Amino acid sequence: GQYFDAESELHYNTFRYYDPEIGRFISLDPIGLLGGLNNYLYVHSPVEWVDPLGWSRKSNCLGAAGITAARALLKNNGFSILSEELTMMVNKSRIRADLVAKKNNKLYLFEVKNKGGRLTKNQTNAEVFKIENPSNSGNIIDHSKGKQDNFEIATKNKTKQQSIPIKYSKCGDKYEAEFHLLKFNVDGNC
Repeated sequence: GQYFDAESELHYNTFRYYDPEIGRFISLDPIGLLGGLNNYLYVHSPVEWVDPLGWSRKSNCLGAAGITAARALLKNNGFSILSEELTMMVNKSRIRADLVAKKNNKLYLFEVKNKGGRLTKNQTNAEVFKIENPSNSGNIIDHSKGKQDNFEIATKNKTKQQSIPIKYSKCGDKYEAEFHLLKFNVDGNC
C-alpha cells in the first residue's frame, strides 16, 4: 500500500518514496530498467498515468483527455492558464487544483473531472467544488456556479509558487480566487 509520512512530507509506495511537490519518485524503481531508462520515473506523468504501486505503465488517458478539453474550453472563454496542479490549502484542506487561470486580472481555480471522475476527500472537505454542479455547460463557463474563496499556496516548488501573477509569490501566501468544477465526457486515445 501507500502511506503519507508527515515528517518527510513524502508518500511511501511499498518499495520507494514519492515526492508530490516534484511529481517524481526519489528512490530507484525496484523493477530496474524494465520500467524504462529513467529509474525515478512515476510512469509518464502523475496527471496522465495511474500507478498506485509504482509498478505499472498503464495510461489514465481519460484524465488527460479531460484536462485537454478543459484547456480548450478555458482558452475559448478568454482565460489564460497560469499553472497546473498547484498545491494549496483551502478551508484547512490540502488540495491540488488541476488548472490555475486568470481572466480580467482575477484568479480562477479549476478542478477537472472526466467520465465520472470523483472528488477526493480533501477536495470535498475544502467545500469549494460541487460534483453535482459543474460550471461548464456546452462551450461556456457559468460564473454563477463558481465559489469565491481564499487559498494559501502550499507547495515548495518555486516555479509553481511564482506562477501566481503576484510578484514574488511564495509558500504561505494567501489569495482570493473563484473556484470551479468542470465535468467532461470525452474519450482519450487509450
